[in-house]
Order: sequence, then structure tokens, then C-alpha cells
Amino acid sequence: MPTPDDDRLIRIEERLGFADHTVDQLSGELARAYTLIDRLNRRIADLERRVGVVETGASETGGTDPLELPPHSAGNRAELEESKRQSGYTPED
Repeated sequence: MPTPDDDRLIRIEERLGFADHTVDQLSGELARAYTLIDRLNRRIADLERRVGVVETGASETGGTDPLELPPHSAGNRAELEESKRQSGYTPED
């Protein structure tokens, strides 16, 4: 017949086993979280680099948006011709 000390020891061992299991689960979750954080940090760095390229391009083009389509991409021939006329463009023959 188990003694009260045996019952107490069994409860302690059960709790220890549960604590070990919980620590293992949390350790795995923490490793996954660090992996995700690292991947997100790399994406943020890449996006910051891309924004810097766009901003640098804007400053090099006199403040215009480098992503803005040029007039010849607009598809409207009349607007293009008007733009050429206003700028004083003359084709070289």
C-alpha cells in the first residue's frame, strides 16, 4: 500500500514531467518566433533599401516620382504631341 510520501512523490514527478513537456513546447515556439522575426527583419531591410532607391531616384530626377509613367507611356498621342510642342522639341532629320 502506498504511503502518503509515495503519493506526494508521484504528484511531484507528474508535475515535473508536465513542466518538462511545457518547456519543450515553449522552446519550439520560441525557435519558430525567432525564425519569423529574422525573416521579417530581412524583408524590412529589403523594403527600406527599395524605398531608398526610389527616394534617390526622385532626387536625381529633380524631385519627380521615378515610378511615374513618362508621357509616351500614357498611350495618348495628342498629349504627347502637345508636350513636345510646349517643350520646343524639334526632331532631327
